[in-house]
Amino acid sequence: MRENGITLMHHRGLLMIDRTGVVSLIVFCLLSPAILLAQAANPQNPVSPAAPSPAGQQVEVEIDIYRGLRDVADSFKAEYVRTREKNKALVQSRLATKKCQTARIHPLIEEAVTALEQWRSREIDYWKKWNEEEAIKAQRIEKQIVDYKARQVEAKGLAQEYDDDLATMQKRFDDLDKGPKNPETNKRKDELTASMQLKRADIDGVVKTYEELTKTINELDASYTVVLVEIRENLRQIETWITGEKAFWAQKETDAETICGTNKPMTNPSKGGRGQD
Repeated sequence: MRENGITLMHHRGLLMIDRTGVVSLIVFCLLSPAILLAQAANPQNPVSPAAPSPAGQQVEVEIDIYRGLRDVADSFKAEYVRTREKNKALVQSRLATKKCQTARIHPLIEEAVTALEQWRSREIDYWKKWNEEEAIKAQRIEKQIVDYKARQVEAKGLAQEYDDDLATMQKRFDDLDKGPKNPETNKRKDELTASMQLKRADIDGVVKTYEELTKTINELDASYTVVLVEIRENLRQIETWITGEKAFWAQKETDAETICGTNKPMTNPSKGGRGQD
């Protein structure tokens, strides 16, 4: 049977920052079984923090509020890697004899699958905790986006109002400029000129606020669920990989039973049946 494999995918890290200081940082990888199993040859040497590592392994973590769960998952992962390589070699060597040895092969497979499930449970627990954490943050940022959009509408309306005020001032100035020239008229024109300058400054400020709000909204709309999506993809990839591993061991069980010529191997050769060697 061909070894289970999935496409290598890894994510260096995702940083989301909005203008109110909400920061969400998760750094993680999704990796292929080839990388995971490569560690089995030298399990005592940990992977470098900056290098790829098995599914769910953290890389250069700056903020990991679930570090304890990560460490537990890693310990069970290391145990599965060790058990898999040891038991796979024994199973394959016994299958290679072409003798009926299901009584010896089955416990090895059962031990490996048990270790796999123990790792899976801890790995999924870790990522589900992060999923819950990021879901809460995403909801909070979504509410902030709604607030930003409301302020954006207000800024747009205020800009229009200031534009109308400025147009009114300009019309009054033009009317005065067309009328008789005298000290009173000149004074009023000067006052209008000063008022229009202030109004233009107000307009510039409102326009700047509107543009900043628009930029913030666009950035948040495009990114505030990215980490959450990546975590859920990580969970999906882990489950896919675990399913492939279970299929690998199930096939080894089937291979052993096929050699014995029955799905339920007999263990008492004295009655004429085929027994275990």
